[in-house]
Amino acid sequence: MTVLIGRAQEQAQLDALLEAARAGDSGALVIRGEPGVGKSTLLDAVVDRSSDFRVLRALGVESESDLAFSGLLELVRPAIGHIAELPDGQRWALESALALGGGGTVDRFAVYAATLGLIALAAEERPLLCVVDDAQWLDPASREALLFATRRLSAEGVVMLFGARDSEAVAFEARGVPELVLAGLGADDARRLVETSSVEPLAPSVVTRLITATGGNPLALIEIPAALRESQRLGVELLANPLQVGVAVERAFGARVKALPSAAQRALLIAAVSDSGELSPILHAAGADADGLDQAEAAGLILIAGERLRFRHPLVRSAIDAAATSGEKRAAHAALAAALEGVDDDRATWHRAAATVGHDESVAAALERVAERARRRGGAESQARLLDRAARLTPDPGRRAERLHAAGRAAYDAGRVDYSAKLLDEGLALTSDPLLRADLIEARAETAKARSELAAWIDICWAEADRIADQDPLRASRILFHVYDYYTDQDDVAGGQGVVDRIVALSAGTPDDQSVLLARAWHAMTKDDVAEARAFATRGVELSRDRVNERAAEFPFVLAYIGDVDAASAALEPVVDRLRRDAAVLDLAKALFAQALIEKRLGRYRSAVSTASEAVALSEEADIPHFICSGNSFLAIIEGELAVESGAARAQLVLEMAPRTGLRCEGTMATGALATIALAAGRIDDAIDLLERVRRDIGEMRARYSFWEADLIEAYVRAGRRPDAEELLSSFDRAARRAEHPQATAIALRCRALLSDDDSDESYREALTLLGSGPWPLDLARCELAYGERLRRAGQRGAARTQLHSA
Repeated sequence: MTVLIGRAQEQAQLDALLEAARAGDSGALVIRGEPGVGKSTLLDAVVDRSSDFRVLRALGVESESDLAFSGLLELVRPAIGHIAELPDGQRWALESALALGGGGTVDRFAVYAATLGLIALAAEERPLLCVVDDAQWLDPASREALLFATRRLSAEGVVMLFGARDSEAVAFEARGVPELVLAGLGADDARRLVETSSVEPLAPSVVTRLITATGGNPLALIEIPAALRESQRLGVELLANPLQVGVAVERAFGARVKALPSAAQRALLIAAVSDSGELSPILHAAGADADGLDQAEAAGLILIAGERLRFRHPLVRSAIDAAATSGEKRAAHAALAAALEGVDDDRATWHRAAATVGHDESVAAALERVAERARRRGGAESQARLLDRAARLTPDPGRRAERLHAAGRAAYDAGRVDYSAKLLDEGLALTSDPLLRADLIEARAETAKARSELAAWIDICWAEADRIADQDPLRASRILFHVYDYYTDQDDVAGGQGVVDRIVALSAGTPDDQSVLLARAWHAMTKDDVAEARAFATRGVELSRDRVNERAAEFPFVLAYIGDVDAASAALEPVVDRLRRDAAVLDLAKALFAQALIEKRLGRYRSAVSTASEAVALSEEADIPHFICSGNSFLAIIEGELAVESGAARAQLVLEMAPRTGLRCEGTMATGALATIALAAGRIDDAIDLLERVRRDIGEMRARYSFWEADLIEAYVRAGRRPDAEELLSSFDRAARRAEHPQATAIALRCRALLSDDDSDESYREALTLLGSGPWPLDLARCELAYGERLRRAGQRGAARTQLHSA
C-alpha cells in the first residue's frame, strides 16, 4: 500500500473522480510536475484505492522509438479481448493500428473511435481506471487516440489519469482535460517525510538544507540522504550548491544500480532501452543475466507482475540510461532485436537500427519498410521519424536525400511543419539531382506557406522553375503554383496573371496536372469567368479521384465558390474520407475549410461552424499561423452574418494575425465581418466606414464572393445615401450576372428591392422567389425581414406579420 504524506487535497480530488466513476460518470485529469515531485506515487496510491476498478496502465518511454500506437497497445493489452465486440470497421481499424491483424491503410479517426469504444467496453462490468505515466513520451499516434477518447467520455464509469513532466522539451498538450499541478511538500510534511524514510540520522541543519534545496521534492528527500556521505549527513561537509534535484535523484538511483552485480546491471539496461514493459522479450534478450532482474526487484528498482515489468519510478530508467556507455546501449538494443526477430519484426528492426553505428543500407531499407507500415496504420509522424533515422543510416548521399524528402513530406502531413522544413533543408544540402532538388523546393515552399514565410521563397521558386523548365516543364509549373498562391493571398491579380501565363506555357504538353488546373481555375474566378473555372475545377475533381493529395480538396472549393454546391459536396466527401485515413493533418484542415464553405453555402451554419472549428483545432495543434488565420477569418464571417458579437473578437484576432501571416485577403474578410456585426447592431456609420475600407482593399478580387457589396448597399440605404447605393448596386448587379453566380444574382435582387419604390412589391417578390429556390436561408430571411418592414411601414400589418414570422 502506497503511503502519502502531505497530499490530502490532491487525494481528495482524485477520490472524487473515483466516486463519480462508481456512480457511472467519467472523468479525467492530467497530473503535472517536475521529476520526483510525486506524480507516480500519487498515481500508485490511486491504483491502491481502486480495488473495485479494472485497471489499465502504460508508461511513456523516452526513446527514438516512434512505432505508431505502441503506447496504446501497452495500455489496452489486458482488454484486447473486447476488440471483437467493436463494430466491424472499428475492429478492423484498431487491429490494423495495433498490428494485431487487418492490413491496408487505416483511417486514424476510425482508430480513435475504436479506442473510445474499447475503453467503454472494458468498463461495462465494473468501473475502469486508465493510468498513463510519463505521458509526454507517448508516441504521437497513441497520444492523439487516448486524448480523443478522453475528451468524449461521459457516462461510462471511466477515469483517465495522465502523469506528465512539465520540464521536458516534449510537452504533453491535452487541451480540454483538467489539470492538477503538483508542487513540492510544505516544510512540515517534508521534514516528516525525511524523518520517516531516512535510515541514517541527519543533522537538523542538513534536513533544513535539503528541504530548501529540493523545494520539498518528495523523491529527492527520500533518495538523496541515502546517497550522502557520513560527513554530509552530519553537516560537516556542505551539500552541493545549487543542488540540482533531477540530477541528484538520478545519481542516487544510479548509485543503487551500481551496487548490483554486473549481470543485474546488464539486464536492467535491456529493460531500460526496451520500448515496452513486456517481460518475455526482456528475459530472452537478457539470457543468462535474466536472474539479475530478481536482484533489481529486491533492491526496489523495478516491479514485476505477471508478464509485465515496470520501473519503480521513471527516473530509475533515466538513471540507468545515463550511466550506460553508448556501446553498452547498442549491445542492449542488439540483444532485444535478436529476441524480437520473428515475434515483432517492426520493433526488432527499430532496435537493430538503434544498435547500428555509421551507415548500413540494409538496415535503412528495413526501417523504411517499417515506416511505410507505420503510415498505413495512421502514424504520419512515426513515418517521418523512422524515415529520418533511415536517412541517417543511408550511405549514399543521393539516396539519403530521397529519404529525407519522404520524411519531410510525412512530417508535413503530420502537421509538424518545423520538423518538415528541417528535414527538407537537409535534403537540399545533400542532393545534386536536379529533379529531386525541384521536388524538395516544391515541398519546402509548401512548408514556407504554412509558416507564413512564402514571400522569402518566391525568388527561389522562380529561379528553380527556370532552371528545371527545359528538363521537366511540369515540375517547373508545380513549383510556380506556390508563386501564384502567394499572389492570390496578396489579392494581386496582375502578379497572378503573369504566373498563370508562365504555368500555361510550361504545361502545354501536360495540361491535366492538378497544380496547373487549380491555378487556371482560381485565376478564371478572378476574371468572373465561371464557365472556364468550372471546366478546370471539374477536370481537377476527376483527376483527384485517383490522386488524393494537397490539391484535391481545392477543386471542390472552387466549385463551391462559383455556386456549384451540390457538385462540390459530392466531390469533397471522398477526399475528406481519404485524408482522414491517411492522417494528413494539414491537407485535412484545408479540406475541412472547403467542407465548411460548402455547408455555409447550403445554409447549414451550425455544421459549417463545427467543421471549421475542427479545422482550426487541427491547425492550432500543428501551430500553423497561416491556417489558424484563414480558419478564424471564415468563422468570423459566419459569426458576423449571424450577428454573433463574439465574431468581433475573432475578427480582431485575424486582423492582428494577417500582417504576420501575409494574408492580406483574410484581413479584408475580417473587416467585412466586423462591418456586418456593426450593421446588425444598427451602427450604420461604423458599418459604412468598415465596408468602404473593404471596397478599397479588395480591388479586383471578386473570386471570394463574400457579397460585401450587399451589406454596403443596405448600409447606404439606411443612412439615406441612395445615390451611393444605386451606383454600387449597378456594378454589383453587372458582376453577378456576368459571373452567372446564382447566390450573387439573388442577393443583387434583394438589394434592388431595398431601393425600389415603397409602393412596388415586384422586386421583393422576384428576390424572394429566387432566394427560396436555393439553399440560402439566411439571405432569404434577410429579404423577408426587409420586406416585412416595408409592408409594416405601409400599414399592411397582416402581410408584414407573415413575412416577419417566416424570417
